[in-house]
Amino acid sequence: MPMDDFRARVQGWPEVLACYAMTGEMDYLLRVQVEDLPHFSRFVMDQLLRQPGVVDVKSSFALERIKDTTALPLTRVHPA
Repeated sequence: MPMDDFRARVQGWPEVLACYAMTGEMDYLLRVQVEDLPHFSRFVMDQLLRQPGVVDVKSSFALERIKDTTALPLTRVHPA
């Protein structure tokens, strides 16, 4: 099944930091880290677009990191 194969291949791509199954017009959202634009181009052309079932890629680039955290906003429970 192409989706299972895609999910398995994503696990082996070091450029992929996160992969999310999505609702709406896109099937997956990938967060990737690359050295530069030529590296991104190679990743898209040589890896992503060669996967069965991948017919289109839409990309956006972050211009500036404003906030990037993994901390959860946990609240403290105060004893009575």
